[in-house]
Amino acid sequence: MISEVTMEVEGKDDGEFEREFRQKLIDALNLSEIDPSSIDRDTELFGSGLGLDSIDAVELVVMIEKEYGIIMSTAERNETVFGKFGALCDFVKKNRGRDVKKGN
Repeated sequence: MISEVTMEVEGKDDGEFEREFRQKLIDALNLSEIDPSSIDRDTELFGSGLGLDSIDAVELVVMIEKEYGIIMSTAERNETVFGKFGALCDFVKKNRGRDVKKGN
């Protein structure tokens, strides 16, 4: 069965999805001082990019679970997925509505 979350995301093109995801990231992490247009696919989420920390990472995982129905395993919470904005967008778009821990 396709969830409402999956249907909602599948109806969006990549650019529209990225704009929406960018805004949800900003809202969830209270990054109102950041101009959304300054975040592109190559923007690093931690360190010199957005400067996120471990608390932000937890809040981001919670937002992804709530908004997109993705239950992430510890293995999925890695530098590859959380390294850059584009990689995280791709992961969310690919796995929306899916329990990644169970592979469903």
